[in-house]
Amino acid sequence: YRASTQLFTPGGDVPSLARHIIEVVNKEFAFNNCAILLLNSDKTALQVVASIGVSEDVSLPLPLQGPGLAAAAAGAGETIYAPDVTTDPRCIPGNPETRSELAIPLRVGEKIIGVLNMESPVGDAFDERVRRIASAFAGSAALALRNAQLYASIQRELGERKRIEEALRRQNEYQAALYET
Repeated sequence: YRASTQLFTPGGDVPSLARHIIEVVNKEFAFNNCAILLLNSDKTALQVVASIGVSEDVSLPLPLQGPGLAAAAAGAGETIYAPDVTTDPRCIPGNPETRSELAIPLRVGEKIIGVLNMESPVGDAFDERVRRIASAFAGSAALALRNAQLYASIQRELGERKRIEEALRRQNEYQAALYET
């Protein structure tokens, strides 16, 4: 609960909020390797928007139809847990120290917007209690991220509307000046 209440700050941008979420995960759950991946605009791939302890190689889009626990979690809409990443064929070799991984879909209603991915150097590090609490936190994080996405979209639309209105005003002034002459 304490972790979830830190998520709802109106007007935050998506990358800053995602970074805040992984900092909270790091602090509250003590998992140093975690990332927030969000669906790209055409909903075909996941893109890392914030991470802690994750290699820079993960900055490339992760196709939803490709390998990886995060892609599997987003595609299935279900939490995927690999207590031993060396035995799970869906895992992408990344950090050689990772022994277990938890990928939780970020869901708003029935819509998946991304994945909260956590890794540990300890095998079977995510017990049932941690998985349950992390899943509840991911639900709150998904709502906060979706709100930030909607806010950003509204701000873009308002900016575009203002540009159009200004162009129309200038056009009307120009036409009025032509009419007067």
